[in-house]
Amino acid sequence: MTGEPDLGGVRILVVGDDYYLATDAARALRGAGAEVLGPCSAEEEARDVLARQRPDAVLLDINLGPGPTFKLAETLKDNGIPFVSSPTTIRMSSRPSLTTSNASRSRYSFVNWSTWSPGF
Repeated sequence: MTGEPDLGGVRILVVGDDYYLATDAARALRGAGAEVLGPCSAEEEARDVLARQRPDAVLLDINLGPGPTFKLAETLKDNGIPFVSSPTTIRMSSRPSLTTSNASRSRYSFVNWSTWSPGF
């Protein structure tokens, strides 16, 4: 074991409308061996990808376009697809059900960036 991240064989969809953050995240994931779908800059684009391929996980920006939307997060949750969103995005969303203290009561998946490990 080298201590290097190994996401070989893991398919991750990147959804975010900040070009630099999304492409940097995609590059880092590819560098760790993941197959990256996207990045997608809009919910509709992400839904098109999801209609064709099933990712193992999704890196999701809740604040796409004009403001926070949870429809894509609900779709992912309903389909059993784990997703990660940054704590900043969640705080900006004003959705208290998405905070870590309420995670057990939430209908959404939330993982803190600082402690997330894919576990594959």
